[in-house]
Amino acid sequence: MNSIQRKINTGFSRVSTADDVLAGQDLTGTTVLVTGGYSGLGYEVSQSLSSVGARVVVLARRPEQARNAVADLPGIEVRACDLSDPSSVRSCAREILESRITPDIIICNAGSWPARNSVSAPDGNHNSRSITSGTLYW
Repeated sequence: MNSIQRKINTGFSRVSTADDVLAGQDLTGTTVLVTGGYSGLGYEVSQSLSSVGARVVVLARRPEQARNAVADLPGIEVRACDLSDPSSVRSCAREILESRITPDIIICNAGSWPARNSVSAPDGNHNSRSITSGTLYW
């Protein structure tokens, strides 16, 4: 199926920042899960969301490093979640459900390596790592 992409005229461009997009927004009462939200683009997204009142839950493979990175940002908490380890993902999901966190937005930002760098998880499953990037709203 081929479709032609059409410009949607949002008023934003390739040089627009997350702060530009969120200007004037109030996300107080909104909970956002951000994978990899403590470095690179994920950090910038977490920082911008926090600045407009969102509660940001950063899911991180290295939670101590993540906590240090976001320590000065208000409204951000860190949960351990190694996306390359299915048992870590299950544990994180269970923890989020038990803590009654109800995400309004999930930003799948965590990046990893091409499939040629696939790994065997501790539970014996073979996982190919790939770029995980996108946003899911519900």
